[in-house]
Amino acid sequence: MKSDATPKQLAVSLAKDRFGKPVTTFSSNTPEIYVRWQGQRLRQGADVKAVWIAENIGEDFPQNYKVDEASAIAENPTAHGSFTLVRPEDGWAQGDYRVEFYVDDALVDAVKMKIVQ
Repeated sequence: MKSDATPKQLAVSLAKDRFGKPVTTFSSNTPEIYVRWQGQRLRQGADVKAVWIAENIGEDFPQNYKVDEASAIAENPTAHGSFTLVRPEDGWAQGDYRVEFYVDDALVDAVKMKIVQ
């Protein structure tokens, strides 16, 4: 059985700018959403991936629709970075989203977020 005391491999957050405070609610006209990660005990060369999923954004899209993904290679155990999601021309679709974080294809964390008017 896995202990809850095991430290996570990644610390993750979302923000409206690269160094802004973490938030989980964004307006539909937010220009960019930053998906930030900080390694805590990564394997050198580990593949860090973020997958952005629209859980529920209206009848035009299936539930749990994969919007985008991005990945990076960890150069050391405490590597860090951010992925940027740029607002579509007609604005973000309002609804519920999540960003899943993977290390070497294993899900390590997920952050829920909302897009509002």
